[in-house]
Parts: sequence; structure tokens; C-alpha cells
Amino acid sequence: MEVKRRQFLLGTSGLALAAALPGMALAQDVDTLVQWQTNLRPADIKGINALIAGFEAEQPNIKVQIEATPWDTHEQKILAAFNAGTGLPDVGRLADAGAAANIGYVKPLDQYVDDAWKNEIFDVAWKDVTFPKEGETEPHIWAIPKMLATELWFYNKTMFKNAGLDPEKPPQTVEEFAEVAKRLTKDTDGDGRVDQWGVDLTVGAEGGPVRQYITTAKAFGGRLVVNKYSESTAADAVTWDSPGTVAGFKWLVQLFKDGSSPPSTISDTVRDVANNFRAGKVAMAMMGPWEMQATKEAFDKEGWDYGLFRFPEGPGGRADFMYVGALGMFSQTKKDEDVIKYLKYYTSAKGIVLYMKVNGMIPANKEALADPYYSADPKYKVLLDTINNADLVTPKWMSLLGTSSLFDGTWTPLYQKMMAGSISVEDGVAQMDKSLKDFLK
Repeated sequence: MEVKRRQFLLGTSGLALAAALPGMALAQDVDTLVQWQTNLRPADIKGINALIAGFEAEQPNIKVQIEATPWDTHEQKILAAFNAGTGLPDVGRLADAGAAANIGYVKPLDQYVDDAWKNEIFDVAWKDVTFPKEGETEPHIWAIPKMLATELWFYNKTMFKNAGLDPEKPPQTVEEFAEVAKRLTKDTDGDGRVDQWGVDLTVGAEGGPVRQYITTAKAFGGRLVVNKYSESTAADAVTWDSPGTVAGFKWLVQLFKDGSSPPSTISDTVRDVANNFRAGKVAMAMMGPWEMQATKEAFDKEGWDYGLFRFPEGPGGRADFMYVGALGMFSQTKKDEDVIKYLKYYTSAKGIVLYMKVNGMIPANKEALADPYYSADPKYKVLLDTINNADLVTPKWMSLLGTSSLFDGTWTPLYQKMMAGSISVEDGVAQMDKSLKDFLK
């Protein structure tokens, strides 16, 4: 509508100017970029619209058209359009940069990413999107990092205070965590049944359980490989079946056996955990910054307060992790230069805060994170401390081989069996280790 209005004005009030300068066009051509938007909460839509408005103000000859593609159908829709040879957007979020590169539905971006652009964004974020595609040895940049994602512990400060705990001093070690979880598990209405639990562990469904138990194992010294995950190569040997990994799983299982996590734990997904935390059923929950806005709204309504703390320190140290949200240029676009202009603005400090100050996410841009909105907020300080000390969740080379399907399809069911007591932790860890080694062969 805006384009038509501009053309109409130029076609009327601009007639005298056109007559004076007959070689001047009445209206410049406007290119439209199609972006597939996966984050569809009201805050996400409000934020991306603000970013697009800022971009279009600077680039009046480029418009961005948002098309909603929910996460649960995003990948299938991409593959269908790619296989059909038509229908892909110009730009959009990638669920898996490795799959995107290997299948071929995104273009490499090396020729566009200079040192200045690289220096704007965290190095570890670039490492997550820079790699050789399957069957090749030369690494390429396959996407542009836009946000950093991590998960850490949210805690209900009001519950801490009611239990006689200092609400400003959340647990910092795995021993403190287990003790605090016990103290926060109680019968609040006196009917003889527990109705408040200290923690809700994520054990069901995909994604969330893997991040939680790999991180826990790491805090106890159990690792997928010995080297730092962001620097690991396929030459590294798998070291999962170790006393540290076993100790980490036993810690998780014991929290459930002690009754500190709800009876529903074995089937609780990341969504169940978030809902239980906001409903006041549990005092601590491992979640990401995308849950902050909804949590604030729920807690404000109840008159509660919440805080964040990093994953507690274990015998193996801290186990902070992060992963990257990135945007790709899709293979069917013929508007490469316009896409690059948009990606540069989107991931700049100026552009990204227009989006992420609204939806609560963490920009991958260094300058943006120096903004007082993030740096002066105690909750974001914990998130930034986590990210500044974080490694990748798993080695990049493993994820490029598709290990997420193994973790979700084989490891998480084994974890559920450990929780249920149908197999021992030692047997479960040994089976995980063997299945990973067989998969990598």
C-alpha cells in the first residue's frame, strides 16, 4: 500500500518536476524480499516489524514481506519448495545450518562477509555457521548469526523467601542445588500431599533433555570429547562412557528419586517445564531467555519475583553452553545484493536491538549487548556471564553428521529409562556411548 501511495503522489504533484526533467523516473523500482518468520509470538511479530521499518527507512527501494512459517512445519516447507524448484523465500531462519548446506538450499556467503562484519559478531557464533559441507574440505560461511541462545536456571525468588532461603543467593554448586531443591519441595496447603517441587527436570520430547543432561554430565567431568566443543574435530575420540558422565546422570536421577522433581518428570517437555514454573508448581526450571517475557507477565500477575542463575558448578567445573540462531540466503533467490543489505542491517547493533529489545532474545552483535538494556539488567547480566563463558552444546562436526536425531531418538529414551529405574545409569551411559560410536562409523 505504501508503494502505491508513493507512486500516486509522484504521478500527481510531481508532474511539474517530471516535465522539467523528462529523463527522471517518476518512481524508482521497489524490490520485495520474502522472509520466512519462524518466531510468531506477539512480541516476535512486533519486534521484526520494528526492525523491518528501520531497514525500509534506510533502503526505500527494498521492501520485506514476512510470511509465517511455524517451527513445526518450517523444515518440511523448505524441503518441499527446494525439491519443487520454486517457492523458497529470499531469506529466513535456518533450523540446521549443516543440513541447509549439505542439502543445498542456502548459498555460501563468504564473498560478502568482510572483517568488519565478522568483528561485529561473536567469534563462537561464526564458528557455528562456518564449516565445510559434506564431502568437501574447504569451509564456507553458510549463514549470518543473529542471536545467541543459552539455557540456565530460572528461580522463583518468592518461593525462596517463603522457604527461609536468601532470594538473592541461588545455589552455586551441585550440592547446594540438591539441598535447596529438597527445601523447596513441600505441602503448601496442609492436605498431606506435595504440591510444590524444588525443580522440574526436562526429560520428555526432543532437544531440551539433551541439552540438560549433556550439560549436567559436563559439570561432573563427563564429556562427549575431551577437547573444547567449539574447537573439536572429527579426529577426537568419543569419551562419553566415563565416571563423570555416570555421576552427572546419577545426580539428575537422584533429584527425581528424592521427590524434588514432580511425578510427571519422566514425560515433562520444555513446554511443560515452563508452564509448571509460571504456574508456581516448581521453584527452579532450566529455560532460555525466550521465556522471560511470559514469565514476567505471569509473575507480575501473582505478585511474585524471579531471578536467573548459571548452571551450578560441579566437580568438572561450570558447564555453560550456547547455540546460535542464524539467517540464510536461500538458493532460489535472485536478489543476492538486496538480501545482503538486509542481513547487514538485521545483524547490526542498530537493527538487531529493534527486534530483540522487544522479544527478549540475546543479539549476537557485540555492540548491541553493550547497550545498558542488557548490560545494566541483573537478569541479562547472568545471561551474558553464561554466554561469555560458554562452549557449544555439542561439537559442530557431530551436529553436521546428524547426531541430533540419535540424541533425541535413542539417548533421550535411555535417559527416561534411567529415571524410571528400568535400567541402571551405568548401563544407560554405556548404551549411549556405544550407539554414538556406531553412528559415527
